[in-house]
Amino acid sequence: MKISKITDPALQNAFLKRRTLTVLLFILLSVSINAREIILDSIYIRQPSSVYSSLINLKLELYKIIQAVPVDDNVIFAGWKDGNNLIYIKEFRDSGINYIYLYESNFRRNTKLAQINGAVTCADMNSAGNRLLIKTITFSQNETKSNFIIFDINKNSRTTSVSNSYFSDFTFSPDGNSLIRHTSAGITEMKFSSGKEKTLIPVNLYSSYIQPDGLTNAFISPDGERTAVITGGGGSYKCLLFKNRTLDYILTDVTSASEFFWINSSEFVYRSGYSAFYKAGIFNTVTRKKRDLGPASLNTNITYSPSAGMISFLKESLVNIYSTGNKKLISLPLEGEDIRFAPDRNRFCILFNNSLFIVKKSVIESKMFFLKRKSAEIADIYTKALNEADVHENDFSKQFIIRKLSVYSGFTKK
Repeated sequence: MKISKITDPALQNAFLKRRTLTVLLFILLSVSINAREIILDSIYIRQPSSVYSSLINLKLELYKIIQAVPVDDNVIFAGWKDGNNLIYIKEFRDSGINYIYLYESNFRRNTKLAQINGAVTCADMNSAGNRLLIKTITFSQNETKSNFIIFDINKNSRTTSVSNSYFSDFTFSPDGNSLIRHTSAGITEMKFSSGKEKTLIPVNLYSSYIQPDGLTNAFISPDGERTAVITGGGGSYKCLLFKNRTLDYILTDVTSASEFFWINSSEFVYRSGYSAFYKAGIFNTVTRKKRDLGPASLNTNITYSPSAGMISFLKESLVNIYSTGNKKLISLPLEGEDIRFAPDRNRFCILFNNSLFIVKKSVIESKMFFLKRKSAEIADIYTKALNEADVHENDFSKQFIIRKLSVYSGFTKK
């Protein structure tokens, strides 16, 4: 069957927009990525409905209670450039245009740095705060193309190359000065300053574990002695632990090639479990033992802020914070994603409802009484939703609501 070419400009735009959203939805549901917030309420509770609106409004009121500083809206990625300044990406989805911004928290000032075209599928910033790596998809009538952008924040310059993958298939060296990725030669390191590339682990040492259409990422420990090569696909991965160039151990319960972070030279935090029952846990490469940080959750969205030594993860979309220093876990009645701490270990940036906020942990702890009261109101709305089948978006909505009720009701009883 011959497919006629679309020639009308309005129809072309509509077709390309629909294809953009279709591909983005596939990526969001298929893999964990380092950009773009997912609001689970929007998946399981019908929109528009008074229940959905009430839930979002009440959750936004929590941000007012904790005196969160609003930075901007339509934000899909943010990270700390240094102790006071943020770099973030603001998206205008219908136009296919994104802007990179600098936010100076001392002055509450937003400065536009650059424009990025296409649909952003993932982004990450190095620990030095001077490089931003971005994957985008651009569309034309005849092709869909993935682009890989290395943005030099200090020089406000970029290099762009074509990528074979839509997904997050890169990491940084521990010092943030190099790009680490899997290539046909193996796990390679490319210095940003010189562009020179060298092979760290030859591909023949792990090629038998690679899936044809899978994803392979490498994560180097802070001391540089260990490399975790995560390879697989479809939510099932193997973590090949190399000590220098020797395969030392294989961990088989890894379910994300991006939710993985070394927290010291012998331990890392990662995601395990299975669909809708994921867990955040810490694995010790010396003892080869794992400890879970919390119970199973629909999503985990694990992040690690090395300058602060803070892990964050989600329990049914509610924020949990774990300090690698004092080993203390704090559960908060606050929803949001992509949490990144400033070096002071107190302030963190967080995305919720497509908006970027800066929050102080100390203020949250001082307002806990008021947060619990608001949590009780949110629990009441979920109770109402449980008994109103017409607001259930799909067959899994009831179970989702029960799980949300459990976490919010738990806070009111503390």
